[in-house]
Amino acid sequence: MPTVVAGATALAWALQGEIMSAATRQGVTLATYASDWEPDGPAWDETVKGRHVHPKFKVPPIEAGKLGAAYLEVCAKQIAEFSKTQPQNVRQAAQRMAARMHRGARVWCVFEGHVHGRAVRAPPEMPRLKIFGRGYQWRGQRLLPHDVLLWLGYLRYPQKTIDPLLAKGCEAVTVTVDDGPQTEQLSHIRSCWADFDTVIGLPDYPIRVLPSSGVVQTPQWYSLVAETLAISARLPPEEPFDAPPPGAVALAPIPPEAPVIDGQLDDACWAAAPVLNFKHLNGKDEKIRNRTEARIAATADTLYLSLRCFESNVKGLLARRLPRDGNEMWRDDSVEVFLIAGQSPDTPYHQLILNANGCLFDIYDHKGAWNGAGIEVAAGREERAWTLELAIPFADLKLPPEARGMPAAWRLNLYRTRPDRGGQPWESTAWSPTFDGDYHIPEKFGCLYIEAHGARPPDAPPKP
Repeated sequence: MPTVVAGATALAWALQGEIMSAATRQGVTLATYASDWEPDGPAWDETVKGRHVHPKFKVPPIEAGKLGAAYLEVCAKQIAEFSKTQPQNVRQAAQRMAARMHRGARVWCVFEGHVHGRAVRAPPEMPRLKIFGRGYQWRGQRLLPHDVLLWLGYLRYPQKTIDPLLAKGCEAVTVTVDDGPQTEQLSHIRSCWADFDTVIGLPDYPIRVLPSSGVVQTPQWYSLVAETLAISARLPPEEPFDAPPPGAVALAPIPPEAPVIDGQLDDACWAAAPVLNFKHLNGKDEKIRNRTEARIAATADTLYLSLRCFESNVKGLLARRLPRDGNEMWRDDSVEVFLIAGQSPDTPYHQLILNANGCLFDIYDHKGAWNGAGIEVAAGREERAWTLELAIPFADLKLPPEARGMPAAWRLNLYRTRPDRGGQPWESTAWSPTFDGDYHIPEKFGCLYIEAHGARPPDAPPKP
């Protein structure tokens, strides 16, 4: 498989080179972008933006087959160098990844260069190998203390990304053109293309064309995955790592009686339930301009939530009347509820968005194929706040295949979005901060214990 994929990738780029060659034989010079690291690359890219043909540079005619053959020769040499010089580094990296996944940790794969995460699939035998995506999208908050970051990089060793992760106890595998360190926490594999990944120079053309990095990264990826699979099959049983503590902890007590879902927070159960206060989403210790208080209760059948969203400008609320699953409801004054059945952050989660009018958007596992049939929502107004009440039947929630009955402990997070208005900027707050601008970081969700299902927080006093 690696040979087939690498060969197909190389042939695709070689074909592009032959198209460029054919154009020169017609007196036309095709425009192409520069490598990000090539001298004056950004300035050059401005001259070709929006163009298919370059108006200035005229490349002399190139004979058929010459450019494609030269490119394939370069790729073959680079792959041969990788095969000759890096097997030991690949084995060391695979050993690290296999050992960590064997004990329950995850390996997060981040891609740069000309390999895109959407085109990569993890083997089904490696469920803890997580394909994240591109480097510029990476959120270090996803890593738990025993996890590994696999950085399939481009040119430079990503020191500013790696150092903070190592400092909090994570490990890393890096793949770049640069030489990198080999330590107790870090394995490095050296890529084997030139300092700039574009490799072919054309006569009278000021930049090189046809990148080889995507071709070389293909055997890098497959060799690392194959070696990790082989090592994993030989590992003896070991104790899993301890589960990391959740960001925040709450108990959903059994209510004296179920609340009436009318948006008025005057039910007896809310007076008895503990208050969950919101903090800044990014974790900053600054005063929140518009506070939020949540309360939770649960019977054996239903989870109940109430929210009081204090507001300095109730009349100026941004809240549209939208149908179920209305578009971009999150842009309104709104609250979001994230729920995971059980305590694993790898389990798909339910997401509910409720605006200040009580309109509802609900989704599961980012796919939109879930509407909780029995969910009840109501909104209300107070002099200095808007309110929500919500009832979610447990029967409406999806359980993971491995679940044995209804979980007693769930992962939960609650968010509030207050759009900018009246001279106040946008404000995002959360019960359990993600320390980022993103709500979708389940590793930072809190833990909710359902008393009606026999659960209590580990440090809670015994029930009298």
